[in-house]
Amino acid sequence: AHDAAMNDRSALRLSRLLLAVGDWPALRRHATAWLETAADASTRNALEVVLASGRFWLAGDGGAVDDLIGLAERIDHGVDARSTTAAAAAMAVSAGDVRLGVELAESTVGSDAARSSPDSQALMALRIGYAYQGRPETALALLDSIDIDRAGASRRLAEWKLPVLAMAGRVEETRRAFVEAIAGATSSSSPDRMSLVSYTLGSTHLDFGRVDDAIPLLDEAARWARLAGQPGVRRWVALARAYGSALIGDVPRAESYLAEAELLGDHPARLNESYRWRARAWTVHQRGDFETARALLLEAAAGFGGAGNVLEQLECLVDLARLGGIPDAVREVRRLDDAAIEGQFLTAQVAFLQAIGSGSVPQQLA
Repeated sequence: AHDAAMNDRSALRLSRLLLAVGDWPALRRHATAWLETAADASTRNALEVVLASGRFWLAGDGGAVDDLIGLAERIDHGVDARSTTAAAAAMAVSAGDVRLGVELAESTVGSDAARSSPDSQALMALRIGYAYQGRPETALALLDSIDIDRAGASRRLAEWKLPVLAMAGRVEETRRAFVEAIAGATSSSSPDRMSLVSYTLGSTHLDFGRVDDAIPLLDEAARWARLAGQPGVRRWVALARAYGSALIGDVPRAESYLAEAELLGDHPARLNESYRWRARAWTVHQRGDFETARALLLEAAAGFGGAGNVLEQLECLVDLARLGGIPDAVREVRRLDDAAIEGQFLTAQVAFLQAIGSGSVPQQLA
C-alpha cells in the first residue's frame, strides 16, 4: 500500500510537471497510462483534472470544461468534488464564460472556513471573475480576506492584485504591485509565470491608453510565452499587440499580429477576446470601412454582456463611441446595472458614456 501511494504521488507530480512545461503529447501518453494503474480514487480524480487542463491549455479542446463539470458531479468525496469544480470554474473564466465560472467557484466556497482558505483554482476564478464582472473592489476584498499562506498565494499576491487594483483606481497600490510582481516573476525563472506577468502588466498599460509602455512588456510576454509552450497565452499576447498597434495607426503590424493569432488556432481561452474585436474594428475603420468597424464592436459588446463580462463589454462600448457609434454605445450602456459596477476605472467609463448621451460632454470629445 505504501509503494502504491508513493507511485500515485510520483505520477501526479510528473503529470503536473509535464503540464507546466507544455508537453501535451507526453502528458497525454503518461497520464492516461497512470490513470489505469492509480490505486487511489483521489489520485485518479487529480490526474483527470491535469489531463483536462492539458486538453484545454495545450491541445485547445474547449470540451474539457464540460467534462470537468461532469466529473465533479460523479465524484462522491466532497473535497475531490470541490477541487474538480474549482478547476472547471477557473477554466470557464479563462474561456470567457465569466458568469458560469463565478457560479461554479462560489459553489465551492460556501462556508466561511472555505472562503478563508479556498482552493487555488477557485480563488483564481473568483478574483478574475469578479473583476471582469465589473466588481474589482469585491475581488480585492476576497484577496484581503483569505489566509494567504494557507492558500499558497503569498508569493504571487502582487501579481494577482495588480490588474484588479488598476481597475479599482488605486494608483499608488498599483505602482507597488507592479514592482513586486516583476520582482517575484523574475526570481521564479518560470517561463509560464513570466509570460503571464508580462502580459498582465502590458495589457494593464494598454487598457489605460499607455501604448508606448505596453508594447515592450507585450514583446517580452510573447518571448516568454513561446518558451512556455502555451498557445492560449501566445494568442492572448498576439491579440493585445494587434490592438496596441491598431491604436497607434500601424495597420500592417496590427493585421500581422491578428494573422499570427489565427495561425495559433481557435483556442478556447477566450478571456480578453475583446482585443481581437477591437483591433479588427480599428484596422477596418482606418481603412475607411466605418460601418463594419462599428458593427464589429456592437456585436462584441453584446456577446461579452451575455457572458457576464462587463469589463470587456464596456471596453467595446467605449471604442464604439470613439469610432463614431455614440448613439449605439449610449443605448447599450444604459442597459447596464451601473449601481453594481465598482472601481474608478469602470465607473469613469460608464459616466463618460452617460455624459455623452446626456449632452453634458460634447460628442466631438469622444
